[in-house]
Amino acid sequence: MKKLLLVAFLASSLMSLQSCGGDDSVTPNGGGNNNGGNNGGGGNTTTANLPIEIELNYGKLIYEYDSTDRFHKVTFESKGSTDIITEFTYSNDVLTELKQTIGPANDLKVVTHSFTYSNNIVNVTIDDDYSYNIRQIFTDNQGISLKTIYTSSRFNTIYNEEYSYDNNKNMISFKIDKTTQGMKYDTSNGIFKNVKMPQWSLFYSLFHINKVLALTINNNPIEISLGPDPYIFQYTYNIDNYPITYNSNYYGETAKVIYSK
Repeated sequence: MKKLLLVAFLASSLMSLQSCGGDDSVTPNGGGNNNGGNNGGGGNTTTANLPIEIELNYGKLIYEYDSTDRFHKVTFESKGSTDIITEFTYSNDVLTELKQTIGPANDLKVVTHSFTYSNNIVNVTIDDDYSYNIRQIFTDNQGISLKTIYTSSRFNTIYNEEYSYDNNKNMISFKIDKTTQGMKYDTSNGIFKNVKMPQWSLFYSLFHINKVLALTINNNPIEISLGPDPYIFQYTYNIDNYPITYNSNYYGETAKVIYSK
């Protein structure tokens, strides 16, 4: 298992963490329409330092937001042949659906993640029975992920993930069954710090788009360790102390981040 996050990513689909100013409640609580933002309406954001484009060495991520600075649509343009478009639907201020369109134009696959809520448990169902298509996300009262149970109804298998955090709510431990991955962080602003979604939904969304970026919410990882040779990340920052580039020995991953002004 060279990359625990990669193993988890593949198993589950074919992610400092803080509530980021969004609705911390896991259970839908009703409320206003946020100027049309609840339907993921794609309104233009006026918030500075929201990432709008991340150029990776193997492709490009384009982020679009609704009028309340939540994800509306994320497009991954691959340098290979597999593009991914992720679209978000909200109701009563909570995420109800994440739809991913995956693949080349001549062989598209659509996978939908549907969310329902019961107190501090988020129930997820996925219309792809070749994945772990039933999931339960357990959160604390601030909507921070503590544990996820993955179930495959087709193959009748289950595995668990457990997460722990430092005082800045950075995820410092990512455990799958008896295998644990550790993380260390910088003290600068995380790439996605200004996205206004509860931590569990932001982590889940980012994890199913790019596994490393799922750790860049409050601060940014400088070391990911699993075994004797850790993965090291080095950053440069803008005047507001947000990362604008990083490079790593994580299979040579590099990135350039462009923010809203």
